[in-house]
Amino acid sequence: MISFVTLILGLAFGTRPIEMSAAPDVSSIEVLLDGRVYKTLDAPPWKLFVDLGPPMPHELAAVARNARGAEIGRAVQLVNLPRGSSEAFFTLLPGAGGTNRAASLTYASSRSDLPQGVHVTFDGTTLDSGSFERIRLPEFRPADVHVLRAELKFRGEEAATAELLVGGVKRESPDGPETMRGETQAELTAVPAVFRGKPPAAARMAGWFLADGRPARVEAVEQIPGDIVFVMDERAAPWLQALRRRLFAPAVYGYPLGEGQRMRFCWPATLPPQESASGYDVFMRSGDFTGKWDVRRLLVDAEVPSYEGAPRLVDAASVAAISIAAGNRPRAVVLLLADTKDASRISGADARAFLRALRVPLHVWARTKELGAAWGDHKVIESTTDLHSAVSELTASVARQRIVWLEGRHLPQSISLSPRAKGVTLVE
Repeated sequence: MISFVTLILGLAFGTRPIEMSAAPDVSSIEVLLDGRVYKTLDAPPWKLFVDLGPPMPHELAAVARNARGAEIGRAVQLVNLPRGSSEAFFTLLPGAGGTNRAASLTYASSRSDLPQGVHVTFDGTTLDSGSFERIRLPEFRPADVHVLRAELKFRGEEAATAELLVGGVKRESPDGPETMRGETQAELTAVPAVFRGKPPAAARMAGWFLADGRPARVEAVEQIPGDIVFVMDERAAPWLQALRRRLFAPAVYGYPLGEGQRMRFCWPATLPPQESASGYDVFMRSGDFTGKWDVRRLLVDAEVPSYEGAPRLVDAASVAAISIAAGNRPRAVVLLLADTKDASRISGADARAFLRALRVPLHVWARTKELGAAWGDHKVIESTTDLHSAVSELTASVARQRIVWLEGRHLPQSISLSPRAKGVTLVE
């Protein structure tokens, strides 16, 4: 009935042309930006320009109406939110209760026919994923909510994540009876938060979280290792390598990634035009580092790939934030500033606001106080002690994060806490 011809992938801001395709019986199209009518088109061609403003997560919708004004179709796409070229989802196979249950995993990727790696967990416990058509689940208590998760890696560092909530109860109305929610591939929103002590049961957090000012149901709270992305260029190497002699002294060596944490680099340069689609800037990135890698050693020994043109550090940090949010895991982006030269199209203030809206913490590490001053909160790295302290605080802050799963699809900046919430803060 109606669909977007223009798909907005990656990072988008400013004025963008949008085109839609609609059936012959469509008389008008309402274009909504974040739930508000942006413009109404009364006749084809179904084209317009939409001003997205500075980088920010958006929901862009097109509502098709017939001659009587009735809605006859709707298309929705998310802007500046994770939309990878690889996708995956679960289907719970027929059965009843929490015994002898299984799920199938379906996936697709533009980079490869088969995934190069698959990691499936049920409430944090790794499952055998030998057969994607039938993944056997451990016995579970149907009255409780359980999280089935799969993380898939494809060629070219493409990745996809699938989550399925299994079990649990819900009320159809505030005063209605509790009924089995059933096993569904529900629309969910992952919200990173930090709890003071052990998180309470989901049922005890009723009314704690709000979406656009209205209560959002907490389905589950997940504890899972996090992701860290470092954004730096070749000018950071001399700065960090100056610490090498003291950095690897036995007394201070050995500050590894936390258990299960993943680290990677996003370089401030894009792939050559022949290696990316027309009109898209695809920033270079490294593979993931996991296990007992020493974070400081990775930073000092990092080999920045060669590229042409001036670095775009701020742009790269913004793109890295979208990428890291796609995993629905605890997260942080670290921007290393060794010089003032930066050809980014996004300002530092807009980038910080964008990452705050995405709920991706931004850590700024600067070679000097003057370099970091424009960013507000930052750390100056002038010694081994400074680097040791910064790495320690970084990995610990990511480890403290928990993922709260809210029912429904919500823009991340629409989530807030109500006065009823106790002992919890949202990650920004």
